[in-house]
Amino acid sequence: KVVVWWAISYWGHASLHFFEGKMDSGEYQHCIQEVLLPAAFDKEYMNIPKKANIVFQQDGARVHTSRAIEEWLTNNLPSHWSFTPQGGWCPNSPDLSILETLWAIMQDRVIERRA
Repeated sequence: KVVVWWAISYWGHASLHFFEGKMDSGEYQHCIQEVLLPAAFDKEYMNIPKKANIVFQQDGARVHTSRAIEEWLTNNLPSHWSFTPQGGWCPNSPDLSILETLWAIMQDRVIERRA
């Protein structure tokens, strides 16, 4: 099984991160720390202005809501939104997460080529 991780913003996107196996808290933290954060201010990727008021948004996947990740995000990315059963944003709303739409487009194209 190959997992693909990606992050996008208004200003651009991070590189795709591929790995085999299952996403766990350690791998997810690695994606944020070693892929997302270096790409955030890199001119070839996201190029987010240093003074921008940014919020890291994620859905309700188990790995995104683990205690270890929530603690790490609170300490390292205090401006983050996580889906919680008590409130927050809807975990699978295509209106709030453009990635859901992009993943659906990619899935359709893969299926077309295999057919």
